[in-house]
Amino acid sequence: MERIKEFEGLRGLMAMWVVLGHTANSLAFAVPEPLPRNLSARSAVDVFIILSGFVITLLILEKRESFRAYITRRFMRLFPVYLVCFVLSALIMGIAHDALLGAPVTPATPGRLAIMASAEAQWPLHAIAHLSLLHGLVDPWLPHASFAVLGQAWSVSVEWQFYLVAPLIVRACWKGQVLPGLVVLGSLVPLTLAFGTTRLGSLPSHGGLFALGIIYCQLWRTIRAPNSGWTVQRVRAFSLVAFSAAMMAMSQRVGLCVWFAASHVVLCRAVAGDAMPVGEARFSRLLASRGGQWLGDCSYSVYLCHMLVVYPVLYFLAAMGVSDLVQASLLPPVVVVGTLVLAKLLYRAVEMPFMRMGSKMARRLDSRGGSS
Repeated sequence: MERIKEFEGLRGLMAMWVVLGHTANSLAFAVPEPLPRNLSARSAVDVFIILSGFVITLLILEKRESFRAYITRRFMRLFPVYLVCFVLSALIMGIAHDALLGAPVTPATPGRLAIMASAEAQWPLHAIAHLSLLHGLVDPWLPHASFAVLGQAWSVSVEWQFYLVAPLIVRACWKGQVLPGLVVLGSLVPLTLAFGTTRLGSLPSHGGLFALGIIYCQLWRTIRAPNSGWTVQRVRAFSLVAFSAAMMAMSQRVGLCVWFAASHVVLCRAVAGDAMPVGEARFSRLLASRGGQWLGDCSYSVYLCHMLVVYPVLYFLAAMGVSDLVQASLLPPVVVVGTLVLAKLLYRAVEMPFMRMGSKMARRLDSRGGSS
C-alpha cells in the first residue's frame, strides 16, 4: 500500500501534540486551568481518527484480503505495544499516585486521582476490559473504564471497534451499493452529534470523523485516476467548502483545521505532483521531512508511552521539592526527550517485529483460504 508521507508526518506531529498537552495539564505554574478543548490532546486525537478512517479504507480497498487476515494484521499492529504499555502503566500506578499527591495540584489532578482509585478498587474487571480492547464500551457499567490505567488508550479501543466494522462499511460503499453506502456514512454524523463526549471511548461518538476519513480516501483515489478532470483550483474550492461544512457540523475543532490543511496538500499533490503551488509545496515538505517521517514511524508508541515518562519525572521533581517554576522549566523537555527515546525503543523492539509477524500470519491465513 502506498505510503503518503504528508500523513505520516502529520501523525507524528499529532502524537507530539498529545505529549505536550498532557504534560501541560501537569503544570500548575504554566497552566492555571485545564487546556481549552480546542488546544487539548483531544483535538490531536480527532486527527488520528480521521487518518484511521482514510488509511483503513485504503487498506481494505487495495489489499483485497480476507477478514481474518485483515483483522489479524490490525490486531498485531495495535495489541503488542499496547499490552506492554498497559502492563508498565499498571506497575507504576503507585508511583503515579504518589506523584500526583506530591506534585503541585493542577485542575487535572482530581480527575486523575479519581480514575486511579476506580482502577485500584475494581482492578480485575478493568484488566479484563482492557485485554479485550473494548474497554471504551463498558463505561456505563465500569466507571472510568475508558481512562483507567492507560488513560490515552481510550482511543485505541475506538480504533479497534472501527477495525471490526470497517470492512462492512467499505463494502457497502464501494461494491456497487451506493445508496446503502451513503446511508451508512450519513448515519455516522448524527451518531457523533447525539453521543457527543458522553461516551468518549465508543465508536458512535466519533463516527463523523471516521466518515470524513473514508470520504477523503475515495476522493483521493478518484483524483489520482487518469483523466480525473481535477485541477488545483478545483481542489482549493472543494477544500474550502468541505472545511466550512465540517466546522459548522462538528463544533469548530482545531484538529479539523489541521486535518483540512494537511489533506488539502495531499489532494494537491495527487493532482499536480511536484508542480503544486508554492504554499502547498512548503507545507508538504515540512510534513514529508526526515524528522516528520521519523516521528511518524514511532507515533503510536509516542502516543501510548508518554505518561510512563510523565509520572516518574513528576515523582522525582516532587521528591526534590522543586518550585513550580523549576517544575515548569524541567518537566516538558525531560518528558519530550524521554518519550522519544522510549518510543523508539518500543518501535524497534515491539512494533516492528510484531507487525512483520502479523503480515506473515495474514499471508498464511489467506493462502490457506485460497487452497481450501
